[in-house]
Amino acid sequence: MDFKYILYEEKDEIGILTLNRPDKRNALGREAEEEIIACLQDAGRRCDAKVIILKGAGEVFCAGHDRKEILNQPVGEIRRLFHTSFNMMMTMRMAPQCIIAQVQGIAMAGGCHLAAACDLITAGEEKARFGMTGLIYSYNCSTPTVAVSRAVPQKKCMEMLMSANLYTAREAEA
Repeated sequence: MDFKYILYEEKDEIGILTLNRPDKRNALGREAEEEIIACLQDAGRRCDAKVIILKGAGEVFCAGHDRKEILNQPVGEIRRLFHTSFNMMMTMRMAPQCIIAQVQGIAMAGGCHLAAACDLITAGEEKARFGMTGLIYSYNCSTPTVAVSRAVPQKKCMEMLMSANLYTAREAEA
């Protein structure tokens, strides 16, 4: 399959799904999420890969949704985007493979959600940072809270949601 926003390859029964928008900090958009859905569904049907590693190209894992795709959009388009986000997360949960997030940089907002929705997360000690940063922009999407609340303690999840701070993997676990 050919994709515009992601890369996918398989080696030795390991699938590597790379968010490939480094110039946009691997921001998610509806089309990118649709590609992730198609890729995971195809990999799930074929079952050649036993595990899938999800990573970002460049220095950032994923900066969340592309704000330009949200701002000034009709409500219907925003609903479509978040419906696609929901479908992507459900596809990840139902995938027959274990999905491992390889977080080598910032995972914020929808990127934090994406990492938390994976079965496992590996995070670099020095550069990996996690955060639900919607408050910085005067809005707070609660969608990431679902997956993040399953990955970190409840009070830490609430702190992450209300502070918009970035946390190391160790801080997020505490």
